[in-house]
Amino acid sequence: MAQKTVAESAADGSAARTDERARLDKQRYTCRNFADRETEHIWSRAWLFAGLLADLADPGDYLVYELGAESIVVMRDQAGQLQAFYNVCQHRGNRIFSNEAGWVQQITCPYHGWQYDLQGQLAVVPDADRFCPTPDVNSHSLKSVRVDTWAGLVWINMDPAGISLAEFLGPVSDNLTPYHFENMRLVQHQTVALDANWKTVRDNFLEQYHVDFIHPQHAGFVDCCNSENTLWPLGHSATRVEGLVTNSRYPVPKEVPAPLQPFISGLGLSPEDFQGRVH
Repeated sequence: MAQKTVAESAADGSAARTDERARLDKQRYTCRNFADRETEHIWSRAWLFAGLLADLADPGDYLVYELGAESIVVMRDQAGQLQAFYNVCQHRGNRIFSNEAGWVQQITCPYHGWQYDLQGQLAVVPDADRFCPTPDVNSHSLKSVRVDTWAGLVWINMDPAGISLAEFLGPVSDNLTPYHFENMRLVQHQTVALDANWKTVRDNFLEQYHVDFIHPQHAGFVDCCNSENTLWPLGHSATRVEGLVTNSRYPVPKEVPAPLQPFISGLGLSPEDFQGRVH
């Protein structure tokens, strides 16, 4: 590969790589048992980005995060605190929320009308006197999930005994804090659905070997062949690509490439003034 890869240990000495190297075979991408192991050892234990804090501004605002067979509701409660719980009524296991996001005054299961407050506590059971024993708050409230925030982003963790979000993010937060994501506002959602293993997408973004061939138009404004990948513990990584430059494999152009012209104009300069001396 053309790009450079470096490994950085965490502050506690945890290594980003082990001496052991796994054989990259197709079973990691096609085997059902391997996917089940990832669910058990990764997705059910790691902190997962669930949504934006800005979408949970008021009590009753909620969003639903789904991963595999799990459906988790994140909500702002009556006191303004974030709550997260499995999207499962504790009566007959019915899924309570069917929308991706919204607002509710209380949580009501559509199947038998069981109601919960915004903290997931059981509040109302229709015809409770007909149950034996009578449903109680301690055993029939919604099952909670750990929730935390960082930089305006909401995270959930299905492992009640796992490490904190701060420990999980580690050097990632150190590198991204200066960008102040909490001050940014999402203006458009884009969803892409692929019939592929999740690692296929991650592999693609971790290597820039393909860019000069499948994305030749990028040569006019990024230098992918000299990019750098950084590996950290807990599976974190970063890819750094120098932008607002031309690909170093090609001669310096005589005119400002079209993708860079808006940046020149944004500085109050004219792209035409740089003909024959673009650097």
